[in-house]
Amino acid sequence: MEIDLFPRLRWGWACLAADPLPREQCVFRGPFRLDPWLTFAKRVLLHFLAGDFERLRTTDHLFALFDYEREAVGRVLPSVAGMRSSKLILHALERNDVSLVIPHHRNIRAGVLATSIHRHPAKSIAGLGQWLRMELSAGLFAKSVAPIIALVGPDGTGKSSVVEALRGRMADVFALSDPRVRHWRPFVLPALRKVVFRAGPTTPATPVMPSGAIGGLLSLFRTIYYSADWFLGYYVRDRIASHRLHAVLYDRCLVDMAVDPRRYGLTSDRWVLGLWAALPKPDLTILLAGDPEQIHRRKAELSAQEIGRQLRRWRDLVHQGYVDAVVSASTKDAAFELVLDLVLEAFLRKNGWRGRIGHHAAAHRFTRTNGSVTAGRHRSPLTTSGQ
Repeated sequence: MEIDLFPRLRWGWACLAADPLPREQCVFRGPFRLDPWLTFAKRVLLHFLAGDFERLRTTDHLFALFDYEREAVGRVLPSVAGMRSSKLILHALERNDVSLVIPHHRNIRAGVLATSIHRHPAKSIAGLGQWLRMELSAGLFAKSVAPIIALVGPDGTGKSSVVEALRGRMADVFALSDPRVRHWRPFVLPALRKVVFRAGPTTPATPVMPSGAIGGLLSLFRTIYYSADWFLGYYVRDRIASHRLHAVLYDRCLVDMAVDPRRYGLTSDRWVLGLWAALPKPDLTILLAGDPEQIHRRKAELSAQEIGRQLRRWRDLVHQGYVDAVVSASTKDAAFELVLDLVLEAFLRKNGWRGRIGHHAAAHRFTRTNGSVTAGRHRSPLTTSGQ
């Protein structure tokens, strides 16, 4: 079709276009014959169905309906998305404002998939099989490219601030797409409170914090449940995101349950490390450390004694090989610079580079930022330090 030689255009199992229009219904731009519906579907509809609103909002003339497309889009769009969804999309296109249709995004996607099944059941089933094969191959077999990073440490060490700073710089430094930020676990499985107790909704950004620890078999069940979520999330979400050039940034990760088990409703960390040893790991786990009194002054949710206890436990995990590097810095900006260097090397090593970042440049950066990096047991990232 067109000059791209695509045999078909599909989103999920819904086939948006499978055959080129007859010659008399096409338009010509110079020597090229263009299918008006196909140009619209590639430029607008695919990006919208994929949720790429930022690109539609910021790129000139992307979310628009050109004169030569108007007749074809008005005729074909209802047969692809349904009449109601088509009216919403056309209304937003006339005003050149994608924000008018973003609140209806999920309903429109569901309408496209449902219309496909209703109009073309055999093709939809075949498309579903191809889509599942592609998703599974992307999750299980395709090369993971962007780094998967976990930042750990007690409350007040600046994890969230460093994650947000990394989120803003990843595209510039690594030429990757927008990072995916996770809190503690992937949340492929729903919050356990919703499954067991049928309580109100819990957002993925807020870990389940029961009022008291549960014991015995229920504690083991909770640990296995969260471990299963991590395992599924690694292949269903994280690895696919990495393959598609989205770095994954974790603010805490599953091993945090071994440091503060009562926070997650566990009686002890007895089963956590054993299960974690069998699970796929982030490419780099970084502990943000510091002086307990200073951390307490920064964020007084935990006592200085509890922060000190957690830091001692984290350092034990460093020596056991569960943490790859320890970053100690006097300010959040300094911690960010040190973490950025570690993430850069993790990204390079993940993609086959076996050298090291220039020691002079690294030493200069560490001296300038007044911080230090200590390597974990099994890996040796940037170990230069300065005061």
